[in-house]
Amino acid sequence: MTEETSTYGKGFTYCIALFLGHKDRPAYDGMKEFMDKQPKSMGNYWFMWFNAAADHLYEMEIPEELPAKLKRDIRKWRGKCLGWRLDTTVNKHNFNYAIRKAKEFLMEIDRRMGVEPMQGEYE
Repeated sequence: MTEETSTYGKGFTYCIALFLGHKDRPAYDGMKEFMDKQPKSMGNYWFMWFNAAADHLYEMEIPEELPAKLKRDIRKWRGKCLGWRLDTTVNKHNFNYAIRKAKEFLMEIDRRMGVEPMQGEYE
């Protein structure tokens, strides 16, 4: 019996969860120190972080049942995150935006499922 697999995950909330799983994980051990010593043309730590984390968004499937504006917002976010994998000028501001938006999308899904989410003081 052969089980179908995906390299970086497939789904919607599952892919967002895998992306967020990188939040407190360095791109690679020692990478920040290494990248800080490299020429800017090689990118920076955030570039490497997005290179690892955004892979989980390639096969993300956005549910058709979501409202058009929410789907557009998610597509825009995904496009930015995937683009930052190749942008050597990406920075911590972009990282904070990406994390905040991912959490907002998950909270909106909770609302649509009848659960009223509440942001945690310690996230």
